[in-house]
Amino acid sequence: MKRTIVLIGIAVVLLSCQKEQLNEEISTDLASNKTLDVVNTEKYFGVFASYDMDFHGEIRIHQEVKGIYLATVSLLSGQVFDFKGTKNSLSSSVLFQGKKGTFSLDLSKNSDLSTNTFSVDDKDGYIKVYKETSAGGGILFGDYSDDIDPTFFGFWDAITFGIPEPASGAPIIEDIIITHKGVTFFSDETMGVFEPFMDFCLYGAPLLTGVSDGLAVSGVDQIATFAGKPCSWSMVGLPGLNFDPFDPGCSLLPPGVDGVWDYDGRTGTITRDAGPSPTL
Repeated sequence: MKRTIVLIGIAVVLLSCQKEQLNEEISTDLASNKTLDVVNTEKYFGVFASYDMDFHGEIRIHQEVKGIYLATVSLLSGQVFDFKGTKNSLSSSVLFQGKKGTFSLDLSKNSDLSTNTFSVDDKDGYIKVYKETSAGGGILFGDYSDDIDPTFFGFWDAITFGIPEPASGAPIIEDIIITHKGVTFFSDETMGVFEPFMDFCLYGAPLLTGVSDGLAVSGVDQIATFAGKPCSWSMVGLPGLNFDPFDPGCSLLPPGVDGVWDYDGRTGTITRDAGPSPTL
């Protein structure tokens, strides 16, 4: 009887040791997989908007384990939509599905990372994303309107990748995305071309190009090319405190006007929108 009890005790000890060893191996594997996930994950951010201008906000996408993508849309209205994406085995696109609808987005290396159509909450719209770098990225959301033509208006969004401009230290504006009359969208065809200028009012220094940290924005005579034609835009200021970008005396713009633009014989104004905080 004693021998049986001893053998049972030894078996319990061995099983306990094996269980602890197994737990250690699982923990090690999980830690290893987590490290690999962090290293290999892909992250994207950009603009999500509907052509009827009801939806306007930020989309953030990251790749999960085994090629699964998760997307979160944060609208300026406060609404949040979640989507899960799986790669299409017959193409390079990723199909995202959620309670509100679906969209497909090509996230391959040579893609322009955009789609001009989606079906979300019975609305059609567009998505334009950028691959996030270690410096992060953010969006300054806005609208534009024509001084004379009330039918000429749309969204106006400035994109940064978190790369600082030397004199100001603020992130460089790398791209501009606009909608036009609720039927299409454009991004700057000369993205990455810088236009130096003198900032008299915000930083009091010559800047390499337009900058924004999500609150402060500074750009004078900056050029974005849409549909093959240059658009000059200028904004200098903070929310509620915007300076005339062409006045060295720093006079203020009228309330509700944050900037100005000039395109193909037209002129107009830019108004910033409150939105999700940029990740810089």
